[in-house]
Amino acid sequence: MNFIGIDVHKEKLTVASIDENLNIEFIRNIAANDLVDYLKNNETSVVAVDAPYKLNHGFMNNDEYRMRS
Repeated sequence: MNFIGIDVHKEKLTVASIDENLNIEFIRNIAANDLVDYLKNNETSVVAVDAPYKLNHGFMNNDEYRMRS
């Protein structure tokens, strides 16, 4: 049993996999086709997808914005 987390970006996916003991199996930036191949070839129990309702505006890259409380 393992768990896959997918963070969707404009040009790639960040994918993390952990096992039933919560040990990290891998974290990678991959293309969608590579994810499909991985899922076809590996047993997966749970998949979670981060699906934001709009594109990231990059606020956290702005030091002034991050310092706001």
